[in-house]
Amino acid sequence: MAYNAGFDMVPRLSTSLEDKKLWRKFINAIKEEFRDDTNFYVTGDYIEFDVGGRPKLPFEGHKFLSFSVSTGAGQADVGNGLYLAIVVRIAAEHFGMNRVQPWHEASGGRSYYGPAEVHESILSYSQIDEPSSTATTTPAPLSSTTTAPPLFQITTLPTKGRALVAQAAIRKGTRILSERPLFTLDGRDCHDVIGAIASKLKALRRPEQDRFLTLSNSKRSDASMHPFLGTYITNSLPCSRNPAGTAYYHHGAGAQPAEPDATGIFPTISLLNHSCVPNTCYSFNTRTRHGTVHALRAIPAGEELTIAYLDDDAPRADRRERLQFGFDFACACTACSLPAAQQAASDTRRKHIHVLRSSGVREKPPPRNSAAAATAADLFPLRTLHNCHMLIELLRQEYGEAARLSGVYDTALRTCLAHRDAARTGVFAWRVYEALAVELGEDSPLAQEMRDLAADPTGSQRWETTSADWRTTSEAVPGGSDIEEFERWLFRL
Repeated sequence: MAYNAGFDMVPRLSTSLEDKKLWRKFINAIKEEFRDDTNFYVTGDYIEFDVGGRPKLPFEGHKFLSFSVSTGAGQADVGNGLYLAIVVRIAAEHFGMNRVQPWHEASGGRSYYGPAEVHESILSYSQIDEPSSTATTTPAPLSSTTTAPPLFQITTLPTKGRALVAQAAIRKGTRILSERPLFTLDGRDCHDVIGAIASKLKALRRPEQDRFLTLSNSKRSDASMHPFLGTYITNSLPCSRNPAGTAYYHHGAGAQPAEPDATGIFPTISLLNHSCVPNTCYSFNTRTRHGTVHALRAIPAGEELTIAYLDDDAPRADRRERLQFGFDFACACTACSLPAAQQAASDTRRKHIHVLRSSGVREKPPPRNSAAAATAADLFPLRTLHNCHMLIELLRQEYGEAARLSGVYDTALRTCLAHRDAARTGVFAWRVYEALAVELGEDSPLAQEMRDLAADPTGSQRWETTSADWRTTSEAVPGGSDIEEFERWLFRL
C-alpha cells in the first residue's frame, strides 16, 4: 500500500524581498544537493523530481504550499522517502522547523492545505502573476519572520497545579517546545549540590530565579531536605549525551539521571505533568544545547500536554507506588483510570512488554559500537526479529499512535546488520529514522545518522566484521503493495 508523505510551508511565503531572497537561497541549496542526481530536473519555472508523485519546487516561493512524495514498502518507495527527507532537512535549515511542517499519511498525518488548494498552487508554478492595479490596494506582505499562533498555554488545573494545554490542534511530530535550560548541574557539583544550586541561582536575573523558586517541590514534607534540592529533584531533566549521541530520556531524572552527566531546570519544559500514556516526549539535543518536546501523536486543542516521568512499562500498581514515592501524587491518568477488565489487560500487556525488553529488545537505540547491544542479535537473530514484531504490536495496543518504536526498530536493524542483510537493514534504518524524526526531530544527530544508513546500509563500520548468514543486497527488497506480506518478509515470519 502506498502512502503520501510531505511537508507544508505554514504560513506560506509572501512576495516580500526578504522572502524572495530566502527562497532563492533554498532553491540554490537544493540544486547543489541534487546536481548529479539523474532524477532531478530543472525547468524554466520549477524543479522536478522523477520519483513517486513527481513533486515540484517552484522558483517563486510565494506560490509554494506543499511538497509530497509517494512512500510505501518497496525499495523504490523507500528511496522516495529519502528524497523527501533531504528536501525537508534543507527547508528546515532555511525556514526553521516551526514553519516547515512534515506529515505522513501512514501516521495519520495530512497536509495543512486542502487537495484543491495544493493543486491550484502547483498549476500556478507555470503561470505569470497578474500585476496589481495600484500599489495602495496590494496587501501588506507577510514577513518571513511571522510566527504561527502559540501551540499551548500555561494554565492551572485542579489537583495538578500549573500545566501546559494545547491551544490549537497539534500534529504528530510537531516540535512544540525548544529552549535552553535556566541552569544545569553535573558531576563536578556532586560534592555540594545545594551550594551549586544557590550559586547558579545567584547568577540568574530575578525573573529567572522566580521561575525556579515557584516550581513544585515533591519533597516538601521531608524536613531534612533543603527546598532547593527538593525542587531540583522534582523538576530536573537530563541535559547530556546518551550513548547513541543524543539525549533520549524522560522527565524526572532528578539527582539520579540515567547518565551521570548534566541535568537541568527549564523555564517551561519543567512544567510538563506526567501521564503513563504521554502525548509528547522530551529529549535534549546536544548539538543545539536545547531541550525539545515533540508531539507523539495528534493532539486536539484543549488537551493537556504530558510526558512520562517513569522510564519503564510497569503495571499500574507499581507505577503508582513509584510516582507516589518519587513525586508525591497519586496518578489518575487515562492508563491508571481504566475499568477493571481493561486495566487487567493493560497490566498483562505491560508485563509482556517488560519480558520482551528483557530479552534484548530495547526501548531506545544503544551505542552504535556497543558489543553488548549486538549479543542477542548475534546469538538468536530469528528469535530477536520475532520478538521485535511481537513487541511492536503490544506497544501499539498499549500506547496507540503515541507508541515509541525507534528502539524496537533499531534492535531489528542491528540484528539484520549483524548478518549482512542489507535489504532489511535499509528498511529498518528508514523506520528508525521516521520514528526518531517524530520523537527527537528530523534535525537530531541520531535521526540524520539513520537517514544516511538507510541510503547506504553497507556503509556501516560494523559491516565488514559480522557474519554473512543472511547476506542480501539493497535491491532484494520486494515490491508490491501487500503490506502484510511485506511485514512477513521483513520480520522473517
